[in-house]
Amino acid sequence: MTATMQKVSMFCHVTPQQVMGVHNVSSTYHVPLLMKDQGLIDFLAKKLDLGSVKITKELKQSGDNLSMRWKALTSGCVQFKIEHGAG
Repeated sequence: MTATMQKVSMFCHVTPQQVMGVHNVSSTYHVPLLMKDQGLIDFLAKKLDLGSVKITKELKQSGDNLSMRWKALTSGCVQFKIEHGAG
């Protein structure tokens, strides 16, 4: 949590966990990963009481697989830009 995020929290009358810093990223595909890294998934899961929702082991594995594929996609975008001088 940065000092700027704490100030925004104070002036907007929200908790610091409700403030996100979405800075410039090399691709819009990185935004969901940035949000996850800043705790948005955990915050929403708690607020929506998603812990009480029962999911199967297969569905959990499917979600984990999708997350890994998404990370690979974003890594591929970065590597492509490096190799081809794009962006």
